[in-house]
Amino acid sequence: MMLFWILAITDLIMVGITWAVYGSSATYRDGMLLGVHLPESAASLPPVVQLTDSYKKRIRQFYLLHLFLGVAVAAPFFWRTSVAMILWCIWLCVFLIRAVSLLYSAHRQLYLLKQDLKLCNRAEESFTAAVDTHTATQTGKAKLPLYWHLLPLVMVFIPLFFSSVRNYIHADTTGLLFLVTWIAVWLLFLLIAWCYSKTGNRIYSAHTEINLAINMQEHRSWSWMFFFYSLCNSLAFISELIFLANDLEWYWWSHLLFFIFQTIPIVTIFVIYFRVKKKKAQILAADDAPIYVDDDYYWRNGWYNNPVDPRLIVPDRFCGTNFTTNMGRPAGKILTAGLAVVVAGLLIWMCGLFLRMDFVPVQMSIDGTQVSITSGYTDTSFSTDEILDLQLLDSLPDDSFVRSNGSADGHQLLGVFRGKKTGPCRMYVELDESPVLSIQTDEYTVFLTAPTKIQAENWYQELKDHMFDN
Repeated sequence: MMLFWILAITDLIMVGITWAVYGSSATYRDGMLLGVHLPESAASLPPVVQLTDSYKKRIRQFYLLHLFLGVAVAAPFFWRTSVAMILWCIWLCVFLIRAVSLLYSAHRQLYLLKQDLKLCNRAEESFTAAVDTHTATQTGKAKLPLYWHLLPLVMVFIPLFFSSVRNYIHADTTGLLFLVTWIAVWLLFLLIAWCYSKTGNRIYSAHTEINLAINMQEHRSWSWMFFFYSLCNSLAFISELIFLANDLEWYWWSHLLFFIFQTIPIVTIFVIYFRVKKKKAQILAADDAPIYVDDDYYWRNGWYNNPVDPRLIVPDRFCGTNFTTNMGRPAGKILTAGLAVVVAGLLIWMCGLFLRMDFVPVQMSIDGTQVSITSGYTDTSFSTDEILDLQLLDSLPDDSFVRSNGSADGHQLLGVFRGKKTGPCRMYVELDESPVLSIQTDEYTVFLTAPTKIQAENWYQELKDHMFDN
């Protein structure tokens, strides 16, 4: 139930944001329509109006359909997680590819229409590139230095001074996984901040003060935003790690804090975006000498392709807060292809993982004194000499079990768990199966169910016989 609501709400938000961003391209602003530079008068020409109206109609149908499909693909979570994840991954890929292709197709059609009708941007001379050297030398001072990102890194290691956190990381692989995951996320934000620092400036006017005011505001705001996001991300991971390491009673509070610390920067991004956009519009409204940089040729296919531009990362034409790669450089092609392969590989791996969780049966075998339990996710083994207690229960003990690593989808408990009373556990339990085999060792307690009651009783008797033999 919870997984359904999480995914359904996420899909609705994602489709809505994509519609808002890509749909707004059909509105004339900043001298562009559908990412193509045009004079404002050209936006009302019949061929242009026909093209934009057709695009608006097509995307309205497309996004309304996917608002429904985004919820529909989450429905199988009531049955099998693996089926839901496969359907969701397929839907996600189809949705994103089609959303981009609709935009790029309309963009290319309008670019060709511009060439056919010879629609130059206003009466003023336009340029394919422009440089303001004074602005370039000054905006570098507005950016937050990258070494500030060391603060979130240092913060995450502070909890390691507490013995409870160190013991948790040492005893539970989830703690170490948390730490490694956070470092990877920190590196990602550092990479984004570095890429943004290399994007350069945009030229809007023949007046240096206009260019300087806009670029200073943008670079200052977004460089601080990347740092603030990394800082909040550190606080989120710290709160989760400390609560997990100390008291299960406060486990849900850790989730709440994690959600709050992750939500604050997301809200801040929208605030900064609209604030920067409003301020930029106010500055440009007072400009009496605009410069029109018409580089549409390099964007003619929808993506940026300029072999003579040394930049690898450039601001995206269709979304002011996004960046894209320069496909005119070999590094741009390699980076884009590499990311596509990595993302596709992760989606395939994730689907395979959930398939194994749902459909690979749990098996128990005894070889001499060694007991091995295998499943579609995690395995465990121990000696019969390590068994302290063996019971066949009607159901799981009345305890609060918290998943550290594995699956808890309402149908099964599979993986590494911790119980408030029981302590560390290894779960191999189908929730609709009974009885439950409880095997207590000196390190953890294993809870295990079998496909049939007879199979569970046979496992219990087999373990019991080996215990007495030893």
